[in-house]
Amino acid sequence: MSKKAFTLIELLVVVLIIGILAAIALPQYNAALERSRRAEALLNLKALTDSMQRYVLQNGKIPIERTSAKNMDIDLSGGTWGNSWWWGVESFITPHFDYLPYCERGQCTIYICRMSNNDCVYHLFVEVLPNQRKECYTCKSSLGRKMCEGLEGFTVFDVLC
Repeated sequence: MSKKAFTLIELLVVVLIIGILAAIALPQYNAALERSRRAEALLNLKALTDSMQRYVLQNGKIPIERTSAKNMDIDLSGGTWGNSWWWGVESFITPHFDYLPYCERGQCTIYICRMSNNDCVYHLFVEVLPNQRKECYTCKSSLGRKMCEGLEGFTVFDVLC
C-alpha cells in the first residue's frame, strides 16, 4: 500500500516559487499604490489651483493679508481641514499628503508634503501669481517633479532645499 503525499523537496520548491513571485509582485504593488496616491494628490492640487484662480478672477486681485484656501470656493476629497503646523494656516490633511494652501502679499501658494511615518518624504510649492503665471517648484525630487509636470500650464523649477 502506497501513501500519496508530497515530499519535503516538493514542498520546498513550491515555497521557493511562491517567494520569488511575491518578491516580484510586491515592488509593483507598492509602485501602483504610490501612483494612485500621486493621482489623488494631483486632483486635489488642481482643485486648489483652480479655486485660487477663480478667487482672483472674481475679486480682481490676490489678497494682501494671509488668507486660507479653505475660505475659497473649493471641494477636496480624501481628508479634512485642520490646524496647520506651519504659519498658522489651515491645512488640508489626507493620510498621505499635507496641503497648506494660502494667499498673501499678492500671490497664492500651495505647499504640499508627501507624508510617511510623520516625515516629509518630498514636497513641492505651487504658486499662482497675479499675472496668471503659474509655477511649480520641487526640491530635486523625481516624484515631486512628476506631480509638477502633471499640472497643465505650469512652469516647473528644480530648486535646492
